[in-house]
Amino acid sequence: MTTPNRLGKYEITEVLGRGAMGVVYKGFDPGIRRTVAIKTIRRELIEGERPAAAMLARFRNEAQAAGKLAHPGIVAVYDYGEDASVAYIAMEYVEGNSLREYLGRKTRFEERDAVSVMSQLLEALEHAHERRVWHRDIKPANIIVMMNGRVKVADFGIARIEASELTQTGAMLGSPGYMAPEQYAAAAIDHRADLFAAGVVFYQLVTGAKPFVGTPEQISYATCHGEAMRPSLADPGKGWERYDPVVSTALAKRPEDRFQTAEAFRAAILAAHAAPAAPAVSEETIIAEVLRPAAAVDLSSVPSRALGSAPGPSAGPGAARPARRWAWAIGSAVVVAAAFAAWQAGWLTPARPSAEVEAQLAKARAEAAEAKRQLELERTAEAKSARARAETQTKQRRAQTEATPRKENAQLAAAGKNPEPSPKPSAPPQEKAQTTQAPAGTAQEKARPGAAASRYDGAWTATRSCEAFEGSPPLLQNWRFTVTGGEFLVGIGTAGQPGSNLGRGRPADDGSLVLTGTGIASSQRVRGQPYPVFFEGRLDGDRFVMKGRLGQRACTLVLARG
Repeated sequence: MTTPNRLGKYEITEVLGRGAMGVVYKGFDPGIRRTVAIKTIRRELIEGERPAAAMLARFRNEAQAAGKLAHPGIVAVYDYGEDASVAYIAMEYVEGNSLREYLGRKTRFEERDAVSVMSQLLEALEHAHERRVWHRDIKPANIIVMMNGRVKVADFGIARIEASELTQTGAMLGSPGYMAPEQYAAAAIDHRADLFAAGVVFYQLVTGAKPFVGTPEQISYATCHGEAMRPSLADPGKGWERYDPVVSTALAKRPEDRFQTAEAFRAAILAAHAAPAAPAVSEETIIAEVLRPAAAVDLSSVPSRALGSAPGPSAGPGAARPARRWAWAIGSAVVVAAAFAAWQAGWLTPARPSAEVEAQLAKARAEAAEAKRQLELERTAEAKSARARAETQTKQRRAQTEATPRKENAQLAAAGKNPEPSPKPSAPPQEKAQTTQAPAGTAQEKARPGAAASRYDGAWTATRSCEAFEGSPPLLQNWRFTVTGGEFLVGIGTAGQPGSNLGRGRPADDGSLVLTGTGIASSQRVRGQPYPVFFEGRLDGDRFVMKGRLGQRACTLVLARG
């Protein structure tokens, strides 16, 4: 296929990538003088048969879906057009590498960078979900890390606009290993399928491995019936225990058991991280050269078709091998979907993974269990050593306390004076404190170094303003609260009752502050339902200026002394 000089108004400058379905070009818009990426699909593949027409509908749907979105974390779509030979989409040209390239290089992301990638990804998904657009194919190949460390989500090619009727029952869309259980079942899905896939990506970033591995059939079985090894066991000794519950919720089999919003997922990660998310991936991690143009999306990767549909016509001898790969992928997907549906109906029992895979899993579990046992032994030894040191210090203090009056009496006797009777030994203050029942929630604060003299302790005023949301007018609230022991408890109402909300957190050494917590909805439509509370900001003079959300409602929170 020859390279055209122009597509519509766009001048073609070079080829970025080729696939079985079309080509991605680098182009130039002379009207507003900007570089664009142009994804094409050949009309000969999308005319004449119903499955092929569905491909064109999918292609148009990508333009419609991404065209509704305007977010710095989403690749922008500028234009859709058709000519005699191709249909095309003109989109933002992005220089960078996909996460697939990083993971292919065995890049191990530091916790800071993993949290940054996820924070940016989930912010972009929250924007899309608020506009009723689901991506449905979140995976490393569609997550681009630009040269400045910022992240963009690409290829809304199988996205579902909620009002669209493009998706038919029986069609399975997505990428094995990242698809949610309901996608394997070819059932109705919503935005929570994106959150499942994001959970898989987070697991890879933290542990360096996928949660579900094997053949496509084994992956589908594990996704629908198995449990992923906890990050703390998959990569022991790194402190990932704090992310175990986050991953467990993200990878829940039932959508209702997962995080219900991308923002709730993001808030859970930041709460476990106990620090604000870095705005960009660190320079040390970024791959300096472009290994594969990020705009060159793999056009041979297409959704699995509805049960019983036939593959489209061949693209000719040059496309024979991609066409065979396509047919194999469709066949495998149909088998998986049919098997899952049959299992749900009770018609058959799914085949378990092979003995070799079972042996590998058993070995991995045994190694993880041994690593965990060794870690527990080390912690036990450290605890015993700490107790022994504490007992030695206690004995030394007691001996010193008893020796002091004896020394004074000896001095008096030497001077010819009557010694004072020795007082009965008393427990050092530390021991007395241990036998005193402290009010709930205060013992740890008193034991925290410097807690009693925190520079943040004292009276504060909170001013919170929130945008109008779903028919509710803008909100402005003002109240006073007191900081004790350095912990900020910022909230209103009676805990657990409608209208209440509370965020808590401690300032970091650099003056940053993250507040996380829960609120209870008071509006009639969702009254009594919980929602996440999240704010982050930094000390500015004598006040914290913070941005965040009450559920899905964007708010600004200012905390000022006095």
